[in-house]
Amino acid sequence: MSPNLHEIYQACNPSQVLDIHRDHDRHYYIDLHRIRGGDPIGDIEAAIGLFSPRVPTCHLLSGQVGSGKSVELIRLQALLGERQFQTVYVEASRLLDMGDVDVVDVILAIASELSRMMARWCLEARSPTLEAILERAKTMMLPSDRQISTSLPIVSRSSLHHQLAECVERMREYPLQRLQLRQFFDAQLPAIMTAIATDLVGFSTEQLRAEGYEGIVILVDNLDRLTSHPKAWGRVQAEYLFIDRGEWLQKFGCHTIYTIPIQLLFSKEIGSLQARFDTDPLIIPLVPLYQRQGEVNLQALDQLRQIVLSRVFPDELPAQRIDRLVEFCDDVALLDLLCLASGGHLRNLLRLLHRWIEKERGLPLSAAGLGLAIAERHTQINLSLSPAERRILAQIQAQPQTRIQEIPLDFVRNGLVLEYRDQDGSWFVIDPIAYEPRDRLPL
Repeated sequence: MSPNLHEIYQACNPSQVLDIHRDHDRHYYIDLHRIRGGDPIGDIEAAIGLFSPRVPTCHLLSGQVGSGKSVELIRLQALLGERQFQTVYVEASRLLDMGDVDVVDVILAIASELSRMMARWCLEARSPTLEAILERAKTMMLPSDRQISTSLPIVSRSSLHHQLAECVERMREYPLQRLQLRQFFDAQLPAIMTAIATDLVGFSTEQLRAEGYEGIVILVDNLDRLTSHPKAWGRVQAEYLFIDRGEWLQKFGCHTIYTIPIQLLFSKEIGSLQARFDTDPLIIPLVPLYQRQGEVNLQALDQLRQIVLSRVFPDELPAQRIDRLVEFCDDVALLDLLCLASGGHLRNLLRLLHRWIEKERGLPLSAAGLGLAIAERHTQINLSLSPAERRILAQIQAQPQTRIQEIPLDFVRNGLVLEYRDQDGSWFVIDPIAYEPRDRLPL
């Protein structure tokens, strides 16, 4: 069957996360842990399912935004399901204002998603203590404010779930109410956590184990997207949430996993973070496309080719995909240029492919469309840079062994500087498109 342009365009949408629970998406998944040098998701699965199935653990997962953490967390869900765990996936960026997050916000968002999942497990979410606290919080609002309805999906008939979903919505959408509610909930935090751990997690775990399950795992994704804006008193959001108040994130009475911003790994507070959670954060690194001395990693390049071609020919074997390449683009050099321009950053790879298709609007894709997509991205990057920032980037490009202390952390957070890792540590390259559109991309 000839490749379908519409289907390819939908399959490479960078805003869509692969869900390997679905048969169709599973064809697009390429296992990268060997080329990345490790499988942190496998490590977490073993820590939970093999070594500590019934004793709660807490894990931290990091990596640059767009490195594939969400896809890997969904894979972890599937692996834990095979070990008879029920999972609660919390998409933080959907429930919280990522520019202003407090520990209370995270806890209530988790409780809301947990109560929603309890309905799917055919369990009733009830907690007299939590219901009373939420009702008292609502009475604090002005009469006009009490009429605000939630846009979050309500799939449970539980009054507690309604209360939690409404509260999470208010705190996300209305900053003045958020401050007021935080002050109230913060004073009640010990009672709230006890109620969640006992009435929701404890009750659910007991019922699920009676049905043959091991327990519950909570996965909180997208907290790595916290903005770097400091709190009013000057503390960086991520450090405040995970270090100053991180103890509360470990009190649910079940296994928990949090994604954390990569800048925490380079902070002087990394020791405090490790001490707070009594664990080392695990990393989902970028695909190491460029080696320490700047040479192209051919094995990594081959894996990136397969990521693209799996979207084009999902039903074919890897070798057959290469054989049919001319149905997709003019020649293999164009596919390699696309991969090299991504720098091994998976979201950038899909973003460029998506834009290339938009430019061409027909198959096979040509050099002209890819050149336009790369040049457009190059212009966007350079318009945002000051002369001083360009000098820093030139220095990093010339010296891959540049220390992280010499690199603005926002460059790493925003993907302008790409971090690769191996057993000997890290090295850095700048986003290849930050240079002239094509003259620095080796072929």
